[in-house]
Parts: sequence; C-alpha cells; structure tokens
Amino acid sequence: MIITVTMNPCIDKHISLDKLEQGATCKALSEQAVVAGKGINVARVLKAMGRQVLCLGLARENDKNLFLDTLADAMLAEDFAFAKGDLRVNLKLHTNDGVTTEINSAGSAVSSAIIEAVAEKIISSAEQSELVILSGGLPKGANADFYAELIKKLKSLGVECALDASGEALLEAVKSSPAIIKPNIDELCQLCGENISDVDSVCKTAMDIANEYGIKYVIVSLGNVGSVIADNRSAYIAQAPDVNVVSTTGAGDAMLAGVAVAYTRGLDIEDIIKLGVATSGGMISKNPEDELDFKQVRMLLPTIQITKYE
Repeated sequence: MIITVTMNPCIDKHISLDKLEQGATCKALSEQAVVAGKGINVARVLKAMGRQVLCLGLARENDKNLFLDTLADAMLAEDFAFAKGDLRVNLKLHTNDGVTTEINSAGSAVSSAIIEAVAEKIISSAEQSELVILSGGLPKGANADFYAELIKKLKSLGVECALDASGEALLEAVKSSPAIIKPNIDELCQLCGENISDVDSVCKTAMDIANEYGIKYVIVSLGNVGSVIADNRSAYIAQAPDVNVVSTTGAGDAMLAGVAVAYTRGLDIEDIIKLGVATSGGMISKNPEDELDFKQVRMLLPTIQITKYE
C-alpha cells in the first residue's frame, strides 16, 4: 500500500475559455468543480494504475460531505481529519491552445492541536505502507518543519517518503533525507541558491543535492524539454512524450505517482523516470475531468527516450 498525504486540499474550479485576455470580459465555455489537492491527485493516478492507496491529511468540516463523497466515488480509501471552515477554492483557466492559468488560494489557518493529530494518524498508519508521499503546501498554522519532522519519525519506523513541496517546507524537509524529491525548476533553484535553466546545470545540481542531503532520487520536470532524474552518482534525461497536450493540470502529480509505482517495484533509475514521464504524458493528453487511461501509459513507455548525462 502507498499512503498519500494532503495537508491543504481544495476545490479546483476548472473553467474552459476560448481565449484569456487580461482586462477583457472572457466567456466561459464550460465549468466544473472537483475536490483536489496534490496528494489526492497522486492517489487518483495510483488507483488508476492498480495500486492500493490510503489518503490521509486535513480537510474542512463545511465541505465534509462533498469531500468524502468525492473520494468514495473515486473508490479511494481515506482517514482525513477535519478542521473548522471551508476548503480553499482554486481557479484553473484552460484555453484552446492547451495553456492553463492557475489562481490558487492559501486557505484559512488551523490549530496546532489538529496538525499534531494528523501527524499521529499518519505515523500510526504508516507501518503498513511501502511509501508515504507528502504532497503540496501546508495550511496556515502548520510549522515549516512539519514534513521534516514527519520524515524523521517515519524513517525511524523504517518507512520511506517521497516529497513534493515548495518554499520553507521543502528547504526544511530535504534536511531529513526523504527517499525521493520532485522539485520543479524554480524549487531546484531555491534549493541550490542559484539561477539555473539549462539541462546540464539541472543534472549537475540534482546530483549535488542528492549527494548533499542523502536523497536517493531527485526528479525535475522541465516541461516540453523533458525530465531529469539523478542520484548521487549519475543523472538521466528523459525526452518529453510525443502527445497532444490537452491540459497540463496534474502532470507533476501523475509523474510522482508513476515514479512511486516504479520505485516500490524496485525498478532501476532509468525505468523509474520512464514510468514517471509516461504517466505524466497520459495525464496531459486527457481532459482534467477524465480518469487516466493506464493502457495509454503502457503504450507510451517504449517511446520514452533516455540519455545519460555525461
């Protein structure tokens, strides 16, 4: 079983537009609201890939019925704690050219007591897990070292973690040596304290970070340029899949799900990034409301070209 942790879930409101023009009145072609959050997005993909998954984290009481009904409809097992208030609402604006503009809200603050209760729930559930995936931002009221402390406690139980976070939460968490991290290019720059953009620099920096913090795999997506995976000795570049881009929403979460499946199967570094990239390709080639087609992912796998960084 794989556990996903979502500490600040949301309602994603997807709005399709013919075009998005600043300062103009834009007409919506369609609208859809879905319960989401990075860990929940990862869990949906894991489920589509045939993995048993448990969703943990912190949601809000005013949206409890919608939240639980959504996870039940997706056949996702959960054990969330609920704080007072509403789920935050994010806007995802999709235009016909495949570009998505996101407006994400921070949400309201929660008490330290419920944060501690969630941490205890994660720890008590983790011993039956192959991997705990910590995804997304933390709610107001949580300390920046929440993930860092959680990783330490889980490691003491022999449980590995994968991390997809940003800001201070990322900077603190890498010090606890999670097994996998998946920063984007901006987060990688934050980790190394430098501005980097070319693939060679990304490869070298990812290797350095893996070595410095004792991380098994550092994975960086570079959009249509491809993706990089590095350990402390080597790095590989995976070509972006050749698919028709419908929406980039959830692409990074799908990649992390694919990486998690490959990692828990004991696959090698090249096959880990191949499955991650193929899963991301399957995600971006579908509408946000549609379920991932794992058959398409398997078809993409042999087309992913891997180059070793020299």
